[in-house]
Amino acid sequence: MTAPSDIERLTVDAVYAKEFSTNFKGYIGLEYRLDHTATSKKAHPGLILGGHWTPANRPGTVITAELRHPFGGSDRPTELTLGMYREPVPGWRAYSEVEMTFGDDTVTTHSKLGFSYDLNDWLRGSTDFVKGLGSSDTMFTQAMMGKWAMNGNTSFSFGIEHSRSMESDDHRLTSVALGAKWGSSAESWVGDADADTTFEDSGNTHYASFGIAGKITPDFTVLGRTRVALDKRDGRDHRRIRSRAGIAYRPVHDPRLEVLAWYEHRIEQRETKSVTHMWSVDAAYEVDADLRLNAKYAGQSQKLTTLGGFSARATTQLVQAGFNYEFGDNRFQIGLNAAHLWDNQGNATNGIGAEIGFAPTKGALVALGYNRAMNKSALRSDLYQEGFYLRFKLLLDNSLWDRLDSFMES
Repeated sequence: MTAPSDIERLTVDAVYAKEFSTNFKGYIGLEYRLDHTATSKKAHPGLILGGHWTPANRPGTVITAELRHPFGGSDRPTELTLGMYREPVPGWRAYSEVEMTFGDDTVTTHSKLGFSYDLNDWLRGSTDFVKGLGSSDTMFTQAMMGKWAMNGNTSFSFGIEHSRSMESDDHRLTSVALGAKWGSSAESWVGDADADTTFEDSGNTHYASFGIAGKITPDFTVLGRTRVALDKRDGRDHRRIRSRAGIAYRPVHDPRLEVLAWYEHRIEQRETKSVTHMWSVDAAYEVDADLRLNAKYAGQSQKLTTLGGFSARATTQLVQAGFNYEFGDNRFQIGLNAAHLWDNQGNATNGIGAEIGFAPTKGALVALGYNRAMNKSALRSDLYQEGFYLRFKLLLDNSLWDRLDSFMES
């Protein structure tokens, strides 16, 4: 129950954990975070290192430490989080967390203290005290959350949250949220809807989302989702509407062909109004066990209108095709892709990429590749990358954990 953000964030973690004793478990992993705003994309890869310790004489208590360190040119700071969690009786939990952020010649802290409690099997509450980075005020937050299952296929949820500053008695806000989830009896269709409103002294924010997915036939699957956000704080009128529809096709009796197509419509209105259409069609076909063909067509059309009535439109399209071939008992593979990118201003770019890979063990691949672009447009330089690159792939399934366990014990 927070106000709509201008940042869309995608975070993917791959973590390997090992139990060194009955009381201590350590883990190491990689993190990839992508922050996407209306004007830029920033990738933040990082290393994760941490551990969980349960004191032998304090059952129900867990002490944790986690370090997240960026690499690869990311401007994200290093973060260290220390925490202690205790559940004295089932359903009642207390916690304390301190997060330290190490910037350029500075160290800032972010602390949390709170507890949560299950009042019954459908109602839960929480109380938190949070002191933010560089803040002299402590934010007090009280929340109640409930969930009711109407039947095995339909459930409803609600929540209310109130926050205020302890020292200055300022920055108070109240959020109310409602949600529902539904599934068909045959489990071939699912849907969800949620909405929340946050009330603040500076204004209100509203958010709503609706999505549905299902199988038309065993070969066809469809998905649709719409998100709406309205920010009316500080006299603003910022609106965002995003709708996406997609379809996937894979024949059950001959699954060598895979097709995925989607269309997205975006409206964003602040001082200016932006209307964007995005689309993509991807297809892949396995000729045999060694040869795989792929093709793609994608595009984006955007219209920008100012308050004075001036408007501008830009359209960019892409076609791409290639193949991937495995040989040497599936230990080696080669790939080749060609692409053509053009826009409505008369700019066009041709690109070609080649790659050769080696599988040192099952589930792992190391590949060396090269991309070359011709007739580049400076206005579209962010859509392609040139030069050599090294790619490493790892299959994240149970066999990976077995191999890592063998490595750690050797």
